[in-house]
Amino acid sequence: MPSILTLKGYFGEVFAAIIAQHFSPFEVDNWEVPAFLFRFHLVEFQHLEAIHQVGGEVKRRPGRTGDDFLGFQRDSRGRIMRVLYGEAKCTAEHDTTMIEEAYEKASESAIVDFLRIIEVLREKKDPSKEQWIDAIRRARAKNVQYERCDLVSYICGQHPKRSSVWLPTDKPHKSYKAQRRLEAVEAHLYNVEQLIWEVYSKEQPTENAIQPDRVQEEKAMTQPSRETLDLAGKLRESLAGTTLPKSFAKLYSQHTRLGAGQSGLTNWLETETAKCLDDALRLLEAAFTEREGGNDNWRESVRRAGEILEWLSHPQLNAEGLPTRFLAAAAYQLAGYPARSSGLLNADPGEEDESQILKFLLKAEFPNLLKELCNTSGQP
Repeated sequence: MPSILTLKGYFGEVFAAIIAQHFSPFEVDNWEVPAFLFRFHLVEFQHLEAIHQVGGEVKRRPGRTGDDFLGFQRDSRGRIMRVLYGEAKCTAEHDTTMIEEAYEKASESAIVDFLRIIEVLREKKDPSKEQWIDAIRRARAKNVQYERCDLVSYICGQHPKRSSVWLPTDKPHKSYKAQRRLEAVEAHLYNVEQLIWEVYSKEQPTENAIQPDRVQEEKAMTQPSRETLDLAGKLRESLAGTTLPKSFAKLYSQHTRLGAGQSGLTNWLETETAKCLDDALRLLEAAFTEREGGNDNWRESVRRAGEILEWLSHPQLNAEGLPTRFLAAAAYQLAGYPARSSGLLNADPGEEDESQILKFLLKAEFPNLLKELCNTSGQP
């Protein structure tokens, strides 16, 4: 795995492409990014191969040369009308030098990676690749005119204290000298390095890194025992099986009556609310235990936990204001029922102070999520 500095570069390039395709730079809503060019980071891959062969520590390598990313707008005949040249930066702490370099490169650099994009496209199985290759070849011809637009993307894990953004908003940065249309986008992602390690499925390195053999040994030691797995399976069968337990059936009836504006069950007790919530937590614990043990039925427990949490979400059953509706939606997503998660959050507008970021995340509405993140962080 490359160093965190290299991964931040890759992440920044992908994020810039997301901006291009979902946020309509220059009011163009059909930008396309047909390929990424990470595979051409030759120095980094040579470094990783050397570590694979002879061992050693992953170190910082020179950044990948060439264009960070290229987006295209095509006309109805598939010909390129505009090229979006993107310069992407990603940093955990604000860096004025990095910003200056981004504007300077966007201003002075020519587009140099048309041929590399063609090389990536050749290996795709997409039947439309030949149209793309032909369009890019046409764009390279000196007698073909297209508009070049520039985009600077700056991801920072630090929020400015005195204003809402780091990038200039009233005019381009002094390092940008070109006479082209320019847009600059800034996003604040707190703890961005942790996010990147998770995206690339890599634990953060430590000074005393555990060796692979030791990791396997410790993993084996932490596997749940057969007795524990049996208990988790019995709990799943009793509470999340095909037959709905009487306590859950009573809870569903109470939830339905209250949701319809009727009076609740006369024999419903507050202790029953607490017991159902406890059963939901027990189901989640059993699910995670079975998942660690390799049992594919663990999602049944999560689904039933989601149902219980949904039924407990009515205000009259949730006097303490617990986020049971969000927890239910999260459980449905985890169990593999995204439609139920989205339907639950769409059916009830919720409280005014509910997190829109969390709501869009649980509904898997990622374009809206990114917009909300940008609005929250003071995105211009």
